[in-house]
Amino acid sequence: VSNSLTVGNPNQITEKLEDLKVGINVLIKGCLDGQPNMDDNDSLPLPFEDFYLTIGESSLRESFRLLACFKKDMHKGETYLR
Repeated sequence: VSNSLTVGNPNQITEKLEDLKVGINVLIKGCLDGQPNMDDNDSLPLPFEDFYLTIGESSLRESFRLLACFKKDMHKGETYLR
């Protein structure tokens, strides 16, 4: 019997969590600095690169809207990021 809740292999999940971690760190750093600066993060692979290349005030709101989909399980994300 297969489990219908299986999302994928653990490596894919880890990859997605790493992308989320990078995105959250970029947003936090940008908020603390007063504005996001994507040029400082050349060494980090951006998870939604096209999205971040066009970031502005309205795009920053979109970033937070994107993160809002994780709101329900944010405690899990917070635990992972520690």
